[in-house]
Amino acid sequence: MKCSTGKRCSCCKQIFPYGNFYKSSIRKDGFHVYCIDCEKEKSHEQFSKHREKRIAKQKEWYKNNKSSRAISQARWGRLNKRKILDAGARYAKRHPDKVLAKVIKREAKKLRAIPKWANGFFVDEIYNLASLRTKSTGIKWHVDHVVPLQNDLVCGLHCESNLQVIPAHENHVKSNVYWPDMP
Repeated sequence: MKCSTGKRCSCCKQIFPYGNFYKSSIRKDGFHVYCIDCEKEKSHEQFSKHREKRIAKQKEWYKNNKSSRAISQARWGRLNKRKILDAGARYAKRHPDKVLAKVIKREAKKLRAIPKWANGFFVDEIYNLASLRTKSTGIKWHVDHVVPLQNDLVCGLHCESNLQVIPAHENHVKSNVYWPDMP
């Protein structure tokens, strides 16, 4: 029902300004019949009522669409690099303790992954090479573990035979994924 001051909610029967209603293209006046608060409450009730069914349906969809979802996420990641970096920076600012704990955990894993036979001179040379390439090309280079230190399938060693110098963007794409068929 239209009033001069706004619209009456069909649920709570109160009159609100039109800004308190969601827009609807199928209604004559262009707004839903319930106010936003009532709409949210009804939506919450419906979700709670069918919660288990909806969760099962979502899990089934996820299981059946893993590959297309991965492709979509990868595409979104390529198109929104700045958003991802900004979100990471905001997280690091809000949770410096968690970020530090993660860095320390990785360093500890790296220390435990150094075998006695590893040649420290060659490892240092590999890091120097990455630094030199960054300075000379203007492109950021990283030292990457061919077999990652942290992975569900394998755990590599921090030694000269498991290190490679690659462009930073390739290292970010690779993350800690293990590709057994990589050269």
